[in-house]
Amino acid sequence: MGLNSKIPGIEVTIIVDGKALKEYPAENEKSNNCNPDMVTHQNKCTATYFIEIQSEKNFAICLSVGAPYKLDCPKLEFRTFVNSEWIQAPCMTRTDFNNEAWSETVIGPAVKDGVSVRPMSFSKLKITPGLQWDVEMIKRQQEDMEQKSEIVVEEREIHEKSVLRKAISHSVTFCKEIEGFSSQKVKHNYIDGEDYMLATFVFKYRAKESVETLGVIPRSPSPERKPVVADIKTPRKRANKVQVPLKNKEKEEKVAKILAEIRGSDAKKVKREFSEFKEEDVEQPVIKAKGNGHESGGKSARKSFRRGEIIDLTGDD
Repeated sequence: MGLNSKIPGIEVTIIVDGKALKEYPAENEKSNNCNPDMVTHQNKCTATYFIEIQSEKNFAICLSVGAPYKLDCPKLEFRTFVNSEWIQAPCMTRTDFNNEAWSETVIGPAVKDGVSVRPMSFSKLKITPGLQWDVEMIKRQQEDMEQKSEIVVEEREIHEKSVLRKAISHSVTFCKEIEGFSSQKVKHNYIDGEDYMLATFVFKYRAKESVETLGVIPRSPSPERKPVVADIKTPRKRANKVQVPLKNKEKEEKVAKILAEIRGSDAKKVKREFSEFKEEDVEQPVIKAKGNGHESGGKSARKSFRRGEIIDLTGDD
């Protein structure tokens, strides 16, 4: 529940399905007011929270006053705004409070007839990442966000540059009107002036992922990765070579005969090539020694030959 240390006893809570949303204290936004005294007062009486929301869920604003607060004025008014749009202003009188307790729940803005109300719901923004948007349009959206703390969405798309810095992903839509309660108008004057509030509660609604992105809460731990198990496959057994048996002995003998003929023809060819050489054709050079300008080995200077041997390497068995 939203509490303000300056005004103990006054509580403001955002509820969904009857349960209070999670709240996280945050820093107050800088005021654009030019009056320094007013800025100082607003900073002292303002309490800001982030709340973790759920998409497409109706919500309500619960107001309550109890001990130790002491009512020292005739009436206490709670002006409620959503996206800077006025919703309702419940009023607590001295008779209502009776120095004990008082509470009121705001479920949405009242319709003109004063009987019906339009429930409020958190809805996801239609964010456009494309670059076809006009630069001036993006600038206006950014200025609007700075002034109102929360961007106002009227069933329109929002460029991502307008919401990226503040991690805004949702807005508030007003649902179809339902029967509410009869309301009445009360006219009164503010004791300290309209701008000097007794207390201000600001709730910045964000999805859980956005709250983590802003560093308000630690990020959820990533699921542990399972160790990768190597897929070791059983090696395949090599298939034994299958020798296809011959159909009959005739084919076997025929193959053996062909192989023998091939071997025989190669052997004859080698023998024939070696036999073509004549013994006289094999020349053995004679080494001559020279000295004193005369050739050694006699007067004859012709070449001398020596018969060589022919060695049959084929081995004719």
